[in-house]
Amino acid sequence: MGVKDITIATLVYKSPEYLDFVLDSLKRYGSLENRVQYLVIANDATDEIKDKVLALTARSDAPHTGVIHDNPDPDEWWIQRVYAAWNRCLEECETDYICFVNNDMAFTNGWLDALAKYDLTRYVPTSRLVESERMPSLPGLISKNFGQTLASFRNDEFQKFADSVKAQGFAAGVGAYMPSLFRVDVLKSVGGWHKNVGNIPGDRLTFSLLKKYMGIEQIMVMDSIAYHFQRGESAEVGDL
Repeated sequence: MGVKDITIATLVYKSPEYLDFVLDSLKRYGSLENRVQYLVIANDATDEIKDKVLALTARSDAPHTGVIHDNPDPDEWWIQRVYAAWNRCLEECETDYICFVNNDMAFTNGWLDALAKYDLTRYVPTSRLVESERMPSLPGLISKNFGQTLASFRNDEFQKFADSVKAQGFAAGVGAYMPSLFRVDVLKSVGGWHKNVGNIPGDRLTFSLLKKYMGIEQIMVMDSIAYHFQRGESAEVGDL
């Protein structure tokens, strides 16, 4: 579908180690076919994190933008504040395409380019996750523990496993909601990320609205593999 200018966006609030980890993994397994820049939102973050995020703009290895986001109600349920921060990413994005990733993820060769080959006016492509077994996985994902902390993560083993499960094509209507790649205008057209409503998770609601009003289908791309520690940052800072 041609070369895309893509912003990869992530959030952080308390762990500098997770921020370093996710940025290093993104760089190590970067795009060969698209132009990438990075956007990090410090979401209701500690002063240490705010300083670190603002300093990102000085890095010269790729375009970085660091933004401070303090929610109006710091006592609002944490997941609602997360959705607000994802929408701040959408506001700050300066490219036509945006990929949302959690900071407790590790990546593999070609993961982003595999998402970007799809028509983003028809699909929201997501990566197939290998998850740490900290909690149950959604249908279509793989539960296999390659480490539940940064210190215990066995990247070489994970990379070999990822190569063994990569396949062509996609599965529709299954998998997780991040990493996910969007046209910015398309996501904005349904109001961005929606917050939880009752027992309906905001990410599920957002994807349902995209399908209902835009005819855009969620797909899990079988040759885009990422590892997910599952609430890694909150677990390691004692907020799980």
